[in-house]
Amino acid sequence: MKNEYAKAVEEIRASDELKQSIVRRALSDSSVPRTSVAPFRRRTAMVAVAAAFVLLFAIVGPLWLRGNDSGRAPAWFDGFAVTAYAADGAPINVKPNAEFPLGRYSMFMSSVPGFPVAVSAEGADRIEIRASAGELLSWSPSDSRVRGQGDRMDLKAGETFYWSPLRETGSSAADSAELEMTAYRQNEKLGSGRIEIKADDGGLYMAKWIED
Repeated sequence: MKNEYAKAVEEIRASDELKQSIVRRALSDSSVPRTSVAPFRRRTAMVAVAAAFVLLFAIVGPLWLRGNDSGRAPAWFDGFAVTAYAADGAPINVKPNAEFPLGRYSMFMSSVPGFPVAVSAEGADRIEIRASAGELLSWSPSDSRVRGQGDRMDLKAGETFYWSPLRETGSSAADSAELEMTAYRQNEKLGSGRIEIKADDGGLYMAKWIED
């Protein structure tokens, strides 16, 4: 009977030792600082975000640069404003892709040296005009001096230039021409457009502003 009692006591002791061992193991595992897990997760998230940005730039960057190199106007460029003038000097607000009259040309035009056109472009500090035929002129009514500019001239936004079907060295008037307008800001191209000019059989010059 005693032996059976002692054996039962040993089994109970062994069971207590097992419990203590489990408790010690649990305490040992809990001694690992849990706070180290959060910084690791944050670092992992930051690395993942940085990698995503690098991947996005690698994909979008070349497309963006290619778009800028294509010669397209910046998104904020609002185009040109063109004003022509009738024979009596009344301004004509020109609409894109619509014809407007310049008038009849005469070598003895007394009021102006050619057909006047004013061009402006918001944000531009320089507007370049190129003519495929005829001649570009500048004229200041204050000193009455007409200055031939050939087939190219630069304007400030809002200034008026004159186009003549005749060149100083030419013998006949051009019956058609194309005036190319290019707006710049700090030598960066903002946008371009053109004015197509044609004369009918009666010598009346008509023009059409084409937006690019």
